[in-house]
Order: sequence, then structure tokens, then C-alpha cells
Amino acid sequence: GSSPTSASTRSATGSATVQNSANNGSFYFKTFMLYQMAAGSLSDGRLTILLQNFDTNNVATYWGGGISNAGTMKMTNSTLSDNQAILGGGIIGYSGTLTVSGSSFTGNSATSNGGGIYNFYGSTATLTNCTLASNSANYYGGGVGNEYYSTLILGNTIIAGNSASFGGPDVYGGVSSSGGNLIG
Repeated sequence: GSSPTSASTRSATGSATVQNSANNGSFYFKTFMLYQMAAGSLSDGRLTILLQNFDTNNVATYWGGGISNAGTMKMTNSTLSDNQAILGGGIIGYSGTLTVSGSSFTGNSATSNGGGIYNFYGSTATLTNCTLASNSANYYGGGVGNEYYSTLILGNTIIAGNSASFGGPDVYGGVSSSGGNLIG
């Protein structure tokens, strides 16, 4: 089949879905910032991304080169690659819930922590059937950095071939496993 080239979006009852779309640098968004709000189009802070590719060489000033999440986010069958930030080159989770399945994170980088994903400040990240490879962090967690009272749950996930200068080239911080993982 052909690659998706345009977005189909839907907003209803405080949620948004981006489905069958690609972000090739010419699309109108480059970084998702999702925060729980008292009112507005994302009132309960829910976002679902399906069959999405973020291959745009995004560079964030601080957090989340590809995606910043402080709400509830689900990402399925997606690729997040070649993004950069100080924290969370691919995705940063900040006191939210992130559920990712069937997705890959490659070539993302952080000048501090969490090259692929940085999960912190009470966040929960669940990764199932995912691959994180060739991501890098200048300090900790080249693949995933998990800190500050956060929870990282892995199932059938490969996190290998990442790099970090000071510790946890693939994973830095605690991990809960539901089995079938390859780390390192």
C-alpha cells in the first residue's frame, strides 16, 4: 500500500484522534503538546495517534522533540524518529499516562535525559510490542529515562543499541515487565 499523506482528525467529548497521516515536515503540526485543561477542545487531555509517522527532524527548545504529553495518550503502529530535545527527544511524559503499542523510536536524541522517551514526575508509560533503537542521551537513558516516581511497564519490547554518556544506555530507572522483553 501507499504511505499515508494527509490527516484525518476527529474531536469529540474532549478527545482527539489523528489517524492515517504522516508528518513529513510540510504538515501544519510538528509537535503535539497535550495538557489536561479545565475547558477547551481537549478538556480531559486524551489523544490517540494511529498509523502515524513523525520523521521530521523536529527540534524542541526544551521538552519532547516529537511529542510532549501531560494527559492521557495512546499511540499505535507509529514511528517516531529523528527528533531532538533537551529532555525526551522522541516523547516526554510529564505526570500523564502514555500507552504505546506496535511502534518504533529511532534516531531520537536528548542533550540531557531520555533520548527515545523520558518518563518522569509521576507518569506511567506502558510499551507493548515496541522497538527503541539508535536513540541517544548525553546523560541518562538513551532509549528510555524513567525517573521521579514514574512507572515504566514493558511487554514484548526491544530496547537495544541506544547510547548514553553517564548511565543506562538503553534504560535508566525502574522497569516493570510483563514478559518477552529484550534490553541491551
